Amino acid sequence: MSDIWSGIGVDIAKSEGEWLFRKGGDVHGPVPKKIIVEKLLSGELDSETPVAKEGGEFHPVGRIKIFVPHVQQAQKLAAQRSAGRVRRIVMAIVLLALAGGGVAGYFIYEAHERKKVEADQILRAKLEEQERLKKERESLGDLALVKLFDESDVVIKGGGSPVKKIGSKIRKPVPGEKKPPSGASDEGEKSVSSCERGPGDIVKVLMKNAALLTVCVNEEKKKDGGNLLPAKLGIEFVVRPDGKVVDFGISDRHYRTGMLKNCMTKVFQRVSYPAAGGSNCPIAIPITTGN
Repeated sequence: MSDIWSGIGVDIAKSEGEWLFRKGGDVHGPVPKKIIVEKLLSGELDSETPVAKEGGEFHPVGRIKIFVPHVQQAQKLAAQRSAGRVRRIVMAIVLLALAGGGVAGYFIYEAHERKKVEADQILRAKLEEQERLKKERESLGDLALVKLFDESDVVIKGGGSPVKKIGSKIRKPVPGEKKPPSGASDEGEKSVSSCERGPGDIVKVLMKNAALLTVCVNEEKKKDGGNLLPAKLGIEFVVRPDGKVVDFGISDRHYRTGMLKNCMTKVFQRVSYPAAGGSNCPIAIPITTGN
């Protein structure tokens, strides 16, 4: 377990050690926690800035529990500074319009008024999204600070119906086309997966069920004291063309049976994908446990 994730759920601020942070491709530090906080509030660092406890792994500062309140405060300050800049620009345009008179000044003022309204709408949307994420994290607990699934980790296993390869091109069999006799060999024939779902399709539906899966992981961590689960736990399942998920399993032999397997099986019995063409899609993907 890395130093940062071991701090989730405990008061990391009271633990010894200093912090490193990355900026512009360079690693800076070590510095005390208060320096990281000051740089967040000043706008020098943002929520995606990678930080690490000295000797630990780097993670975005916005995902580390002890920094979350400071990140939220920094975002509000940044929004206020942005709104202040817009107001100053508008006032300058108003003065220009009053001083110069004429139609040109009026149209410049009107254009900046529209920009001000658009900026306010964007700011409001950002604040609403931040509030939504905050409530979602509070409802899910500490593991909500961890991204459960990553699209790049999805493996769609091979299998499916054969296609014929002609030269460098792959051609699907034409309906009504005569099939070769059973046992006949064709050097141009190659078996490929006919699953018509991509990694993004798989992860999108899984994330909708992340809250239930988080409950399963947290319950297992409570049972074993939070120290036994691996950082990533491989899971496997099959998505049928009708969207139903079957054959759920956990690849780690220590969890192929037991409470965690039973809990996740119930979750995956509720998971439903949109119907799609092609064949069954055998999926393998690691789930991040926060350890």
